[in-house]
Amino acid sequence: GLVAMSSTALVMRLLAERREIDTPYGRLCVGILIFQDLCLVPMLVGVPILSGEVPASALPIAVALGKTALALGVLVIGARVVFPWLLHRVAALRSSELMSLLAFLLALGSAVAAEHMGLTLAVGAFSAGVVLASSPYAHQVQAELVPLRGVLLAVFFTSVGMLFDPAVLRDAAPAVLAYVLAVLGIKTGIVIASASLVARQDARTAVRTGLGLAQTGEFSFVLAAAAAGAGLLDDRLHEVFVAGSIATLL
Repeated sequence: GLVAMSSTALVMRLLAERREIDTPYGRLCVGILIFQDLCLVPMLVGVPILSGEVPASALPIAVALGKTALALGVLVIGARVVFPWLLHRVAALRSSELMSLLAFLLALGSAVAAEHMGLTLAVGAFSAGVVLASSPYAHQVQAELVPLRGVLLAVFFTSVGMLFDPAVLRDAAPAVLAYVLAVLGIKTGIVIASASLVARQDARTAVRTGLGLAQTGEFSFVLAAAAAGAGLLDDRLHEVFVAGSIATLL
C-alpha cells in the first residue's frame, strides 16, 4: 500500500504546468491517481486489523468498515447539502474575498470534521474536493484556490523534508538505494504493463504514464505514520521508507 500510491499533488502540478492534463497519458494518470487516493480509506481501515487492535474476524472487521463507510457517507451528504447553500449565499454577495475565505474554510472544516469522525484530515479534504467539483460554483472556487495551491504545496513538501534524517543516508544508504531502485523500476513496469494490456494504450502513452506515476505519494506518508503508530512499521524501516520516498519525489 505504501509503495503503490503516487503523488497526486506533484503529478497534477506538473501536468497542469505542461498543459498535458487532457492528453491521453494525462487523463490516464489522473484516473489512476484518484483511484489510488480513494484506496487510502480501506488501507487505513486495514491498519488496526493488521495490528490486532481489531480482531481479525468477520464481525469486528464489518463493524470497522461500516463505521468508516458511515462517517464518509455523513461527510459527503453533509457537504452536498451544506456546501451548495453556503456557496449560493456567498456568491449572492459578490465578494471575491468572502468566496476565497469560504473555499479555504470548507477544505479545512471538512478535514477537521473527517478526523473527528474517525477518518483522516487528508480523506476529509479530498472528499470536500470531490463534492465541490460537482458544484455549480466549482470553477469559481477553483479560481479562488489556485493561488493558494502553490503555497500549500510548498508547505507540504517543506513538512515532508523535515521528516528526512540525513543520518539515515549515512547509516542505511544501501537500503535506501535498493528501495528507490525497486520502487521506480517495479512501479513503472507495472503501470506500463497495465496501461498497455488493460487500458489498451499505445507504447508511448503507457511509458509516459509509467514514468509519471513512478514516485511515492503524499498519502503514503499518512499511511506510514498510521502504520508506525500501530507497530506495523519499525522505526528503522520507517526511516528508510521516508528517505527513499523523498528521493523518488525528487
